[in-house]
Amino acid sequence: MSLEREEQLKLRGMAQAAASNTSQLRTARILARRIASRVGVVSADDIREEAKGSGVKFVWGNWAGSIFKTPDWSATGRFVKATHEGSRARMVREWRYVGTARDLDEPIRTVMDDQPIRADYLVDVPKPALGDVGDFD
Repeated sequence: MSLEREEQLKLRGMAQAAASNTSQLRTARILARRIASRVGVVSADDIREEAKGSGVKFVWGNWAGSIFKTPDWSATGRFVKATHEGSRARMVREWRYVGTARDLDEPIRTVMDDQPIRADYLVDVPKPALGDVGDFD
């Protein structure tokens, strides 16, 4: 498979994980914007800490890879060590919010709700050809 094809499959997988967890993704993005408004930059590990301190319970999974996948975020080029249990101190990217926050005061929902989020970040990636590795149906 080509690198372009691998990128397409990655984006498709991310879109599927995000679409299956819209409530958690939406809540994580609100928390991320709140953190960024206070301290300037944010990492996924910061969101974990903020959620724990706010009483928000997440079931962390592949959906979390889409938290910063909107034009509202810019990578700073810096990495920090994750500190949460099970992280093995892996390096995680820091992000700066460059969008226009409108929902910093919006209440956080602590359980799965059925309020849809905008999904314009999801990409339309063609299905693999029959017999290709990674059939998603």
